[in-house]
Amino acid sequence: MSKKRGQITIFIILGIIILLSIFLFIYFREAVTVFTPERVIPPELEPLDNFVGGCVNRIARDGLNILGANGGFIRFPDDIELDPGASLRTNPLFPSIKVPLWHFRGTTRVPSEDYMKEDLAYYIDQNLDECLDNLEAFQEQFEIIELEPRKVFVELTDRSVDVILDYRLEIRSLAENQTTRINEFRTSVPVRLKTVYELARKILDEEILEKFIEVRTIDLLALDDDIPYTGMEFTCTPKIWYIQDVKAKLKKLLRANLPMIRVDKTSYQPVPPDQQYVKTHYIWDVTDLKYPTTHVSFSYEESWPMEMYVRPNDGPILKSNAQRGFDLLSFMCIHMHHFTYDIRYPVLTTITDDQGKNHEKYTFSFAFEAGIDHNFPDNTNFGISEFNFEPRETSERFCLESVKNTLKIRTFENFTTLFGEEHNDLPGVNLTYTCIRLKCPVGQTEWQFRGQEASITKQVPFCVNGVLRGTKEGYKENYIFVSTDSEKTVDLYLTPIISKNITVVKHSVYGQRVGQEESLKDQSAIITIKKDRHKSTAVFPTEYQGVLSELEFLGKWDYTYNIEIFLVDEETTLGGGTISGGYKASWTIPWNKIKGAREIKFHVVEWPHVGEDDAEKFFEYMTNLEEMSQQVPSPEFTI
Repeated sequence: MSKKRGQITIFIILGIIILLSIFLFIYFREAVTVFTPERVIPPELEPLDNFVGGCVNRIARDGLNILGANGGFIRFPDDIELDPGASLRTNPLFPSIKVPLWHFRGTTRVPSEDYMKEDLAYYIDQNLDECLDNLEAFQEQFEIIELEPRKVFVELTDRSVDVILDYRLEIRSLAENQTTRINEFRTSVPVRLKTVYELARKILDEEILEKFIEVRTIDLLALDDDIPYTGMEFTCTPKIWYIQDVKAKLKKLLRANLPMIRVDKTSYQPVPPDQQYVKTHYIWDVTDLKYPTTHVSFSYEESWPMEMYVRPNDGPILKSNAQRGFDLLSFMCIHMHHFTYDIRYPVLTTITDDQGKNHEKYTFSFAFEAGIDHNFPDNTNFGISEFNFEPRETSERFCLESVKNTLKIRTFENFTTLFGEEHNDLPGVNLTYTCIRLKCPVGQTEWQFRGQEASITKQVPFCVNGVLRGTKEGYKENYIFVSTDSEKTVDLYLTPIISKNITVVKHSVYGQRVGQEESLKDQSAIITIKKDRHKSTAVFPTEYQGVLSELEFLGKWDYTYNIEIFLVDEETTLGGGTISGGYKASWTIPWNKIKGAREIKFHVVEWPHVGEDDAEKFFEYMTNLEEMSQQVPSPEFTI
């Protein structure tokens, strides 16, 4: 009997196990499977996963192309959208594509990385419905429930643009009665938007600082025979030019010459050996980093806008002024002219990145406004009657009433020694914060924490990419772009400088013979020194149109400078007239000597007279200027 009961117990246990197995099978069959980003997609869901990922990828590529064509924008801010002059329309067939002027009327309008990411995410989200079509292609196979509103996130890496679609779906297979949850979809577009954008920012920062394009434009004005700049002719017939013809000629020169500019350390066609002027004047040192697969080009088309004002003028006409000769030459007529130009025009910058292999070719364009004020490079908002505008809001009201965030600013002095960069706390720096056209005083940094830190903490108005500027006597003015969208701490570095008066003397050079030191007569000397990013220019004699004959040198260490001096006939000329000599060399300046010097004397060579038609001889002298400069004394200190 006990044996029989044992057999029944075994059957009961087996029955329970079978029932439990059936229950667990049914439970796990109908259970929901949630896949994380590291998920393995079930084979039956791979077509849906590929479909959604493909939609995101295709729309992301479209958005990136629009972003690159529109200078980093898909949705333009009102300051660009509502101002026709703040953007450049390069193709009339596509009015929606317009390249914003990142620097316009002295104001910088550059999208931040976060702005671009949000714009691209917005574009993908807005255009995704049409591509997904409510996943109708899969409705016969699956029951698909959207658990939460979808969100799009974009990340920029050095190698790609990564897109994450937070799209929480519950998918039940109608055939298998199995439910799966997918939380997100990922895709990557192999374009280097981050790298291209950072290079674009460097180009703009250097243009604002150095005004490289403006200097090249002044060269074109001064060197072209069809554009009146400064000159003199022995004739009794007045010379007449029409401003519209002068403007048309300058447009042609810009169209032909701007593409010749190369950005150093990027990919570009080598300069032919016979184009030494291009090699010395059209290669632009923008960055210390190398971009071997990235090409940068600059352009201007004659159909694009240009604002020009020339003085003196007789309405649409420019005329030379008649003068009589003196003494024995009184019967002769002399016609002289010297015109000053105010010019504004847009420059299109196109950056093309082509790494090849697994990366795609990507093009990014932005523009900026080049400006010349009274023949001087000027990309600020200088005013002449043709260009004036009224600001929409006063600075005082903006600074007082706008929403504010707390900004802590620390200031340091920055100079380079043999042991690297030195950063010391620097109090007494005067600070301003500028948003668009509106400037707000911030105050002056002071010693804090018992002399441990030079800083100031202040509430400043909300602004995206505003300009924080610092000044202090004995230091080079510096600025950084700061978005005051949240409380933050920023550091501003100022470079110590020292200004010195200069004088220039000349030595006539004939072959290997060098003449005695002579004073300049009816001549001007334009002196430029450069050390890395530091550049200073002065004019001798004493003053020309407000430019003093002082040079700014870097302070507190021994630095080696590249010196370039041009001797120009006619004392009224700056950047024009006839170049008759100069000096070019490297010069190491001991700090202990320059800080106690009262003046610096420069020696220049004056080469034999070159006729107007002897361009070959002129360029020979210009090319050999550095070698000729070795025949005259080096610069001297006057204590």
